[in-house]
Amino acid sequence: LEDRVGKALMDKAQAEADLMHAQRMEAVGRLTGGVAHDFNNLLTVVIGGLDMLLNKNVDEARRLKLTEAALSAARRGERLTHQLLAFSRRQALRPESIDINALIREGEPLIRGALGGGMTYRTRLRRGGARVRVDTAQFEAALLNLLVNARDAVSGKGLVQVETRQVKVKAGEIADLEPGDYVRITVSDDGPGIPDQVRDRIFEPFYTTKAVGKGTGLGLSQVYGFLKQSGDAIHVVSSPGDGTRVEVYLP
Repeated sequence: LEDRVGKALMDKAQAEADLMHAQRMEAVGRLTGGVAHDFNNLLTVVIGGLDMLLNKNVDEARRLKLTEAALSAARRGERLTHQLLAFSRRQALRPESIDINALIREGEPLIRGALGGGMTYRTRLRRGGARVRVDTAQFEAALLNLLVNARDAVSGKGLVQVETRQVKVKAGEIADLEPGDYVRITVSDDGPGIPDQVRDRIFEPFYTTKAVGKGTGLGLSQVYGFLKQSGDAIHVVSSPGDGTRVEVYLP
């Protein structure tokens, strides 16, 4: 009996190892396939434009349009590279001590422009300020990413709110977060919520529930990578029919 139990445990451990290997390989395949697809599209525009520019019969107006298209595609490739570096946690960060409330207020015109006129945008910011240490540019990009996702969740017509609060996190309360004092930035919406099977995958690179051409599937993985590299954490609270709250914890 002891031998059989030992063999069963070994078989179970081997099966778990094989499953983890298969999952890693699937993730790598999805990542490389997504990168190859996106870069192929960008390079097609760049190479096609440059090839046409070599044609001496192209008039000046056409030449200008081709140049602008090639430059735009190259810049999209640059942004894609930055997103991948964020996900892999290899980007250069420049953290500084700032009042996150002031940063959110300063970015309000950009936020309202990104959300559109059909949205209701509200803030509930901690009185007395909320000082954190973070890379300002990367945080602004992460916040905008979360807000745009909230906008899409409510189809451009609903309530999106940003809240800041100082909290004390206990050991084991938030996954991968050391106990201590944090500022919690919460982005919430009153949309339909996220099904369990989707919520477990939202930070995977190139995973998206949006229609073709509406999203790269890198927005949330970029946010996740940036926060992990910074030693921060992100926590999602959502259920079907009950909206979504995305909580970001900054030291």
